[in-house]
Amino acid sequence: MTTGNKKRTVAAGLPPGKNCFSLISKRKLLDLYCTMLKCRMIAECARIILEQNKLNDGGCAAGGLEAVAAGVVIDLLPEDTISPSPRDLMACFVKGVPPHALFSHLQAHAAKRGKDHASRGRMEIAIGLARANKMKNNNKIVVVFCDEECPAPGSPHKALKVAGAENLPMIFVSRNNLQTDVGAPTLKTQTYGFPRITVDSNDVVAIYRVASEAIAHARLGHGPTLIECKPYRVRGHSEAGPTVDRDGEAVQRWKADNPLLNMEKYLTRKGLFSERYKRKVAAGSVAL
Repeated sequence: MTTGNKKRTVAAGLPPGKNCFSLISKRKLLDLYCTMLKCRMIAECARIILEQNKLNDGGCAAGGLEAVAAGVVIDLLPEDTISPSPRDLMACFVKGVPPHALFSHLQAHAAKRGKDHASRGRMEIAIGLARANKMKNNNKIVVVFCDEECPAPGSPHKALKVAGAENLPMIFVSRNNLQTDVGAPTLKTQTYGFPRITVDSNDVVAIYRVASEAIAHARLGHGPTLIECKPYRVRGHSEAGPTVDRDGEAVQRWKADNPLLNMEKYLTRKGLFSERYKRKVAAGSVAL
């Protein structure tokens, strides 16, 4: 579980004005982009570290998840809690965990061949925290990141049912990143008695808007929300980037569903992006 120390200002619901686009300020749009770019850099560093140590990253260093991490976590308060999967670098980074701690944990997890023996316990702890928050009426929320392909011991289905039955202040974020086993139950086939919203996992602005609504929903005591982040991609998840380009088609398809490039195009249309700005962010000259 991660609460983090990084202070964030909730920007959802800003009044419209010359500095806002669809209730999201220019500053927030840039913060989202900067966070995504730093997440991508963290993932790349993790990939290099694991390759040097001949360890399998289990998909944790694959690009394409930064929009989900940034869009959901960026406006959480320090007192809120996230429950990431053991290999989830990006959500932890956005919440404020320093990179050196992330890399140390990742190496230890990869050395164990990615076996998550604490998966069931993670869900139980998240439910327990949410129950305590509801009892204290402290407006704190718990965000659980889970994949539709979770193995049975760590399946989020029981936690979702409990959260719905008890109207707990929680957000469940489902990331459909892999091929689902035939016959295995998926979150899409379940009914839990609370809102379920599907959003494009490559669109950080859409994710941010949905997450903002879910956060407000939980803080007001209206219970949990399930956010299904589906990659509307035209290639398999195993292609983390344009590693093979036989005729130029692979690169074009990768660009079509790359959330970082999508955000750069969005900001360019708003007159907020330049390659110079990107270099400044990458060099650490732009603070979040």
